[in-house]
Amino acid sequence: MDSANTGEWITMAAYAARAGISRAGVLKAVREGRLESNGKTGRECRVRGEIMPSTYAAEPRRRKQAAKSAQKPAPKAAPAPEPEMEPEAEAEAPEGDTLFDMMTDAKLKKLKADIALQRQRLNENRDAMRRKIYEEISEAYAVSFAALKTHIVELRLPAAKLAALRKIMEESIALFEAELRKKQDV
Repeated sequence: MDSANTGEWITMAAYAARAGISRAGVLKAVREGRLESNGKTGRECRVRGEIMPSTYAAEPRRRKQAAKSAQKPAPKAAPAPEPEMEPEAEAEAPEGDTLFDMMTDAKLKKLKADIALQRQRLNENRDAMRRKIYEEISEAYAVSFAALKTHIVELRLPAAKLAALRKIMEESIALFEAELRKKQDV
């Protein structure tokens, strides 16, 4: 039996050839709910093989009229009324968006959010590493120079020289810590 009369699932290209319209016209009819599809997109999309003359009978005539009107100007006619869509069909297939496009957009947004999260974690890990290194260096400095303090005390320097040495050491320590903080902030 001929699939044009049975309603079996056929490709949009095959339907377009049987109905005498373009594949874009078939896709538009599917989006507007005038033609039943299997709900898939791309090469897997199929439509019912039954040609609906009321839907497409005027299409070849429109093309001929459009070709004639391009040759000579025609009076303006009132626009054809838009076919009414069921609210469910409108929610399923918004104008210009396909399920594939919406899925692609959703995946892209998820990837961007994942990248932002990974960058945030990376920055937190870097900061934690810098703090740990700073603390370890400060501790090593304190341990290393504790012996110096002991030796200075054993030298029994006069108070004036001891005060001058203490001032030099405090300035050096302050400079050292400032350099560490600069390195930590980088």
